[in-house]
Amino acid sequence: MSRGVQMIPFLPKTPDGKTATTVKTAEGEVLTAKGATTQRLRIDRGGFGIDVQLDKPLTVKLGQNSTILIQLVEPAVKPTPAGKIGLKYKLVPSVDEARTCGKGMCLSMKPGRIRCCAGT
Repeated sequence: MSRGVQMIPFLPKTPDGKTATTVKTAEGEVLTAKGATTQRLRIDRGGFGIDVQLDKPLTVKLGQNSTILIQLVEPAVKPTPAGKIGLKYKLVPSVDEARTCGKGMCLSMKPGRIRCCAGT
């Protein structure tokens, strides 16, 4: 194979349409169509979102129609055998520290309300 990508779609705005979704690399840079090499991405929807944790640093780009493209095959003179192409990643829920109580993961049960799993 000479080309291969994993595509991850995301919503460009929150369901109420008020907050734009941002995609940043582990280094805090906003992801663009030009791309960057990173091992972690954060898809943030106004303080809540998900971290995409890759098993190794890979080139990632912002694709068309609100997608993230993870490059599986690096450009080379010879094609890569299909059996050597693969990807492992974890999807981990994330919450902005400003939206937590500091005792554990806090969840939004209703818009504008935070409930802490630590019981406060």
